Amino acid sequence: YALAAVLYFAITGKNPPAAVARVLNDHYVPLEQTAAGRYSVGFLRGIDRALAVKPTDRTQEVGTFRTELGLAPLLRDESGALAVSGGTPSTFGESASRPLSSSGVLTSGAPSAKAASGKGKLIGVGLAITGMVLSGGTWWWLSRPAAPPPAEVVYPSDPGSPSTQPPGEVLPGIAAAPAVPYSVVGEFKYIVEKQTPDFMVEARLTKASLRINKDIVKVNINSSRDGYFYVMTHTPDGQLFQYFPNLDVPSNQILAGQSLTLPQPSKDPATGNVHIGIELTEPPGQADLLVIVSKFPRDFSALGTQRIGAWQLYPTGLPAETLARWRARAVSIYAGEPICPARGTCIDEYGASRVEVPVVR
Repeated sequence: YALAAVLYFAITGKNPPAAVARVLNDHYVPLEQTAAGRYSVGFLRGIDRALAVKPTDRTQEVGTFRTELGLAPLLRDESGALAVSGGTPSTFGESASRPLSSSGVLTSGAPSAKAASGKGKLIGVGLAITGMVLSGGTWWWLSRPAAPPPAEVVYPSDPGSPSTQPPGEVLPGIAAAPAVPYSVVGEFKYIVEKQTPDFMVEARLTKASLRINKDIVKVNINSSRDGYFYVMTHTPDGQLFQYFPNLDVPSNQILAGQSLTLPQPSKDPATGNVHIGIELTEPPGQADLLVIVSKFPRDFSALGTQRIGAWQLYPTGLPAETLARWRARAVSIYAGEPICPARGTCIDEYGASRVEVPVVR
């Protein structure tokens, strides 16, 4: 799946659609259609199959994947080991010109004229591309320079007064965020750390772990105060989205002492829709849920308007770090901003809880 996603990006210039969205409503358009005429049908079809939503529908072995992409079999000697020449694996050129037995074993003999034909050249080009993807990616990972430290993010001391100063300028009474790598988990922890002291929020999963493509993400919430709840989910593949509220279930009020389990099987009073929840997809790893209960409704429009299905999708990585640099806030861009009433004071008060979610096969 990962290698197919790399090839998809190389062809289209963008990532495949988010896996979470595809589980509910698959809008993936096969490369066999979008890139028709630019590459062979078998090559595109092989990538599409490896990107199937369900793991059981994907290509199961590397050898099969090579064949579907139109690449020659890996060369092996009589013992079954990869064939080598001069102490190194055979080059793509040698693979295309040296004859193989019916079982794919390297044999002796002079290069055939057919191997030097246009078809052989086409296979050589395909092998070269895949080789560059594999070896070039490894070289980049091992030799890349250390990332520069992120720019300083300024957090105003007064939660109700966002800073309007240029990024990086520290004013009296304003503490700068610690110089640590920017991450979603780090922001979640910081939001929990800066919650209102007597605003207690408890969140826990209904299951100790979630099985890929089987278990619904269900969370139980308790709050010591009345407020408005917001649930964010950070998946192992790096996607970050607002689980609740969403287009299907915009109602998000909770009462003090109330125990609320999301998603609820009943219809949402505002839309009449039933939200069945989501199942996480590949890869396994750790997901993180952040639950915020706020005195006032919160505005997350600064994070953009991109959606996957009914859910708001939030930026991560460099785009999020850049946004945080230019829109310094009291806590974090992922905490949003309180929507103040037309009259009266508006001191931001909220409680928050983070839950680690093991995602397993």
